[in-house]
Amino acid sequence: MEVAHTDMRRAASIDTLVREFGDCVAEQSKCIAKGDARKGNKYAKRYVAAFEKLRSFGDAGRDALADLMDDERADVSVMAAGFLLRHAEERASAVLRVHAEDPGIIGLGAQLALERWKDGTWCLDPAEDGVNEVSLVFALDVEDEWPPVCVECIRFELGSGGYRALAAPLFVKDLSVGDVISVEVDGAGSVRSWRHVHRSDHTTVWLLHLAANDQIDRALTRLRELGCNTVSLPQTGCYSVDVPGSVRIADVDAVISVLDEKAVGVAFPSMRHAVP
Repeated sequence: MEVAHTDMRRAASIDTLVREFGDCVAEQSKCIAKGDARKGNKYAKRYVAAFEKLRSFGDAGRDALADLMDDERADVSVMAAGFLLRHAEERASAVLRVHAEDPGIIGLGAQLALERWKDGTWCLDPAEDGVNEVSLVFALDVEDEWPPVCVECIRFELGSGGYRALAAPLFVKDLSVGDVISVEVDGAGSVRSWRHVHRSDHTTVWLLHLAANDQIDRALTRLRELGCNTVSLPQTGCYSVDVPGSVRIADVDAVISVLDEKAVGVAFPSMRHAVP
């Protein structure tokens, strides 16, 4: 009898978390439509926290969340599919491809999820394969509709000294690949504050597509040939370049200095190379 009661409580907890996930996604969408990104961030933290709790139930939690991929609310369907790409790749990808044609933020979200999955930077539900790789969610302050997203998920490796960044950020400043940080996480599972334990010798460069052109694509190809790594969010025109310490910053400057400043914006949110 006790076993039956335990199973019932487990099922009830999972159902509650699935409802929390869906309702918070819908409420975030309403906030964004009203231009209240700050309040929307609060709901984003809540659905991320709900997913992390569902993960604790293993595939039973993921299977329950999968029901939301059929939800009549398009934003909820897309968000659930985005979180379940590893667990249910075929079904989730199909949902995202359908909604990638939708206008506005829903279509953008679907495109982003597919792009991140394709380029290997998707990190919402990493496999538990013995590697201490985790994803940290950073809430972003949105002002005048920038940045174009409310949160950023970045891959880290958890070690005894803290979290070591594995990918270049698109929107979090003063952070580079190889940096080790300590974090304080709020009750919703998002990073509330963080500080450096160790700064690496990697520089982060941001590129922003300002006008129609193919300059960024050519520049990224050249930068990768130099030994840099790149992260892209092409739907918003945002690109991040990880410049390892072994790559000469003069060579990087030679690539980006020829870009038309009216067509491509350039920023160095984390400069670690010595300036010549």
